Amino acid sequence: MSNREYESREINQNRNEDSSSFLLGAIIGGVVGAACALLFAPKSGKDIRNKISSNTGSIVNKTGKLGETMKNKGNELAAKTSSFSQEIVHQSSDLINKVKEKASNREATENKNEREIRFIPIGGTGKADSKKQESKGASDDEAIRKKLMEAQVAFDEEENRIKL
Repeated sequence: MSNREYESREINQNRNEDSSSFLLGAIIGGVVGAACALLFAPKSGKDIRNKISSNTGSIVNKTGKLGETMKNKGNELAAKTSSFSQEIVHQSSDLINKVKEKASNREATENKNEREIRFIPIGGTGKADSKKQESKGASDDEAIRKKLMEAQVAFDEEENRIKL
Protein backbone atom coordinates (compact mmCIF):
# COMPACT_ATOMS: atom_id res chain seq x y z
CA MET A 1 0.00 0.00 0.00
CA SER A 2 1.13 3.46 -0.77
CA ASN A 3 1.59 6.14 1.78
CA ARG A 4 -1.37 8.15 0.45
CA GLU A 5 -3.83 5.31 0.69
CA TYR A 6 -2.74 4.62 4.26
CA GLU A 7 -3.24 8.26 5.24
CA SER A 8 -6.72 8.44 3.63
CA ARG A 9 -7.83 5.28 5.47
CA GLU A 10 -6.59 6.71 8.72
CA ILE A 11 -8.47 9.96 8.11
CA ASN A 12 -11.68 8.07 7.32
CA GLN A 13 -11.33 6.03 10.53
CA ASN A 14 -10.89 9.20 12.55
CA ARG A 15 -14.03 10.67 10.97
CA ASN A 16 -16.04 7.56 11.78
CA GLU A 17 -14.81 7.62 15.36
CA ASP A 18 -15.69 11.32 15.67
CA SER A 19 -19.22 10.83 14.34
CA SER A 20 -19.84 7.77 16.52
CA SER A 21 -18.60 9.61 19.63
CA PHE A 22 -20.89 12.55 18.79
CA LEU A 23 -23.87 10.22 18.40
CA LEU A 24 -23.04 8.51 21.69
CA GLY A 25 -22.77 11.89 23.45
CA ALA A 26 -26.15 12.99 22.06
CA ILE A 27 -27.85 9.84 23.32
CA ILE A 28 -26.30 10.14 26.78
CA GLY A 29 -27.26 13.84 26.96
CA GLY A 30 -30.87 13.04 26.02
CA VAL A 31 -31.17 10.38 28.70
CA VAL A 32 -29.66 12.65 31.36
CA GLY A 33 -31.97 15.53 30.35
CA ALA A 34 -35.09 13.34 30.50
CA ALA A 35 -34.07 12.04 33.93
CA CYS A 36 -33.52 15.56 35.24
CA ALA A 37 -36.90 16.68 33.87
CA LEU A 38 -38.69 13.87 35.66
CA LEU A 39 -36.81 14.34 38.91
CA PHE A 40 -37.19 18.10 39.12
CA ALA A 41 -40.76 18.44 37.73
CA PRO A 42 -42.98 20.32 40.24
CA LYS A 43 -46.05 18.17 39.45
CA SER A 44 -46.63 14.49 38.97
CA GLY A 45 -47.03 12.97 35.52
CA LYS A 46 -50.76 12.51 36.02
CA ASP A 47 -51.25 16.19 36.84
CA ILE A 48 -49.20 17.26 33.81
CA ARG A 49 -51.25 14.98 31.48
CA ASN A 50 -54.53 16.36 32.87
CA LYS A 51 -53.37 19.94 32.35
CA ILE A 52 -52.24 19.20 28.77
CA SER A 53 -55.60 17.54 27.92
CA SER A 54 -57.64 20.44 29.35
CA ASN A 55 -55.51 22.99 27.48
CA THR A 56 -55.92 20.94 24.32
CA GLY A 57 -59.71 21.10 24.68
CA SER A 58 -59.70 24.87 25.08
CA ILE A 59 -57.34 25.24 22.11
CA VAL A 60 -59.68 23.12 19.96
CA ASN A 61 -62.67 25.28 21.03
CA LYS A 62 -60.82 28.51 20.26
CA THR A 63 -59.71 27.13 16.90
CA GLY A 64 -63.34 26.19 16.05
CA LYS A 65 -64.55 29.68 16.95
CA LEU A 66 -61.78 31.24 14.90
CA GLY A 67 -62.70 29.02 11.95
CA GLU A 68 -66.35 30.14 12.15
CA THR A 69 -65.31 33.76 12.32
CA MET A 70 -63.08 33.32 9.28
CA LYS A 71 -65.94 31.67 7.33
CA ASN A 72 -68.30 34.53 8.17
CA LYS A 73 -65.76 37.19 7.23
CA GLY A 74 -64.97 35.31 4.01
CA ASN A 75 -68.66 35.14 3.06
CA GLU A 76 -69.08 38.85 3.77
CA LEU A 77 -66.04 39.68 1.68
CA ALA A 78 -67.29 37.48 -1.17
CA ALA A 79 -70.68 39.24 -1.11
CA LYS A 80 -69.06 42.69 -1.13
CA THR A 81 -66.72 41.68 -3.95
CA SER A 82 -69.60 40.26 -5.96
CA SER A 83 -71.71 43.42 -5.62
CA PHE A 84 -68.69 45.58 -6.38
CA SER A 85 -67.85 43.63 -9.53
CA GLN A 86 -71.50 43.75 -10.69
CA GLU A 87 -71.48 47.53 -10.23
CA ILE A 88 -68.26 47.81 -12.24
CA VAL A 89 -69.77 45.69 -15.03
CA HIS A 90 -72.89 47.86 -15.04
CA GLN A 91 -70.92 51.11 -15.16
CA SER A 92 -68.64 49.74 -17.86
CA SER A 93 -71.57 48.72 -20.06
CA ASP A 94 -73.13 52.17 -19.58
CA LEU A 95 -69.87 53.81 -20.56
CA ILE A 96 -69.51 51.59 -23.64
CA ASN A 97 -73.08 52.41 -24.71
CA LYS A 98 -72.38 56.15 -24.35
CA VAL A 99 -69.24 55.85 -26.45
CA LYS A 100 -71.13 53.89 -29.12
CA GLU A 101 -73.88 56.52 -29.16
CA LYS A 102 -71.38 59.33 -29.58
CA ALA A 103 -69.61 57.44 -32.36
CA SER A 104 -72.87 56.75 -34.20
CA ASN A 105 -73.95 60.41 -33.74
CA ARG A 106 -70.60 61.56 -35.09
CA GLU A 107 -70.93 59.25 -38.10
CA ALA A 108 -74.48 60.45 -38.72
CA THR A 109 -73.32 64.07 -38.55
CA GLU A 110 -70.43 63.38 -40.92
CA ASN A 111 -72.75 61.59 -43.36
CA LYS A 112 -75.20 64.50 -43.17
CA ASN A 113 -72.39 66.99 -43.81
CA GLU A 114 -71.18 64.95 -46.78
CA ARG A 115 -74.69 65.02 -48.28
CA GLU A 116 -74.96 68.80 -47.77
CA ILE A 117 -71.98 69.81 -49.90
CA ARG A 118 -72.31 73.38 -51.03
CA PHE A 119 -70.71 74.63 -54.17
CA ILE A 120 -69.40 78.14 -54.20
CA PRO A 121 -69.25 79.63 -57.67
CA ILE A 122 -65.80 80.94 -58.51
CA GLY A 123 -66.86 83.06 -61.43
CA GLY A 124 -69.67 85.56 -61.67
CA THR A 125 -72.12 82.94 -62.96
CA GLY A 126 -73.91 82.31 -59.67
CA LYS A 127 -76.96 84.46 -58.80
CA ALA A 128 -77.61 85.49 -55.23
CA ASP A 129 -81.07 85.85 -53.70
CA SER A 130 -80.35 88.96 -51.71
CA LYS A 131 -77.75 91.69 -51.42
CA LYS A 132 -76.42 90.19 -48.18
CA GLN A 133 -75.71 86.87 -49.92
CA GLU A 134 -74.14 88.72 -52.84
CA SER A 135 -71.65 90.53 -50.62
CA LYS A 136 -70.86 87.33 -48.74
CA GLY A 137 -70.50 85.41 -52.02
CA ALA A 138 -68.21 88.11 -53.40
CA SER A 139 -65.89 87.99 -50.39
CA ASP A 140 -65.90 84.18 -50.54
CA ASP A 141 -65.14 84.32 -54.24
CA GLU A 142 -62.20 86.65 -53.67
CA ALA A 143 -60.77 84.50 -50.92
CA ILE A 144 -61.10 81.38 -53.04
CA ARG A 145 -59.50 83.05 -56.03
CA LYS A 146 -56.64 84.25 -53.86
CA LYS A 147 -56.06 80.73 -52.50
CA LEU A 148 -56.20 79.26 -56.01
CA MET A 149 -53.65 81.78 -57.23
CA GLU A 150 -51.32 81.01 -54.31
CA ALA A 151 -51.68 77.29 -54.98
CA GLN A 152 -50.96 77.81 -58.70
CA VAL A 153 -47.83 79.85 -57.92
CA ALA A 154 -46.59 77.20 -55.46
CA PHE A 155 -47.31 74.47 -57.97
CA ASP A 156 -45.43 76.28 -60.73
CA GLU A 157 -42.44 76.90 -58.43
CA GLU A 158 -42.29 73.26 -57.43
CA GLU A 159 -42.60 72.14 -61.02
CA ASN A 160 -39.75 74.42 -62.07
CA ARG A 161 -37.57 73.20 -59.25
CA ILE A 162 -38.14 69.58 -60.18
CA LYS A 163 -37.39 70.21 -63.88
CA LEU A 164 -34.06 71.81 -63.06
